[in-house]
Amino acid sequence: MKFNLKSFTFYAGSIGFVVALFSFATAYGEANLKAPNKLEGRYRIAAQSLPGCLKADALILTIQQSGIYLSGSLLNADETSKTLTASKKKSSLTGMLDRDQLTLSGVPSHLDECQKAAPVPKVQIQSTMTEGAIKGKIRLESEAEADFVGKREAPPEAQAK
Repeated sequence: MKFNLKSFTFYAGSIGFVVALFSFATAYGEANLKAPNKLEGRYRIAAQSLPGCLKADALILTIQQSGIYLSGSLLNADETSKTLTASKKKSSLTGMLDRDQLTLSGVPSHLDECQKAAPVPKVQIQSTMTEGAIKGKIRLESEAEADFVGKREAPPEAQAK
């Protein structure tokens, strides 16, 4: 077996290039790429000041999160576990998270008062995350927007324990 200096130089250079590229990518990722804030959960909203069919004693905004993509539902605070399960399987709101800003929009299909309206209005939510709460504006399609604060609460199974 003969030692070939050209082959050794080529393979050593190739391996060195891959190691340098991996080191650069790792350093860049650790310095600049951050995971989105964890937003998933239930948020209780005092709904007296909300527009139209959203007026109730209290609403629950449930949010599921996959990275920056969000889905969720608006529910009456006294919903049954059957409705909660249905809302997780088929969310009525979709949106995105951009830093601490979240947007959700869709038809509030789990609110009976909104389903009685013809046509069923679309809802738009724009808010920012704070410690244990979301603050923002909620708007029904043809009505003025209203400010709201949603306070994070424990899931129902955690409250029962």
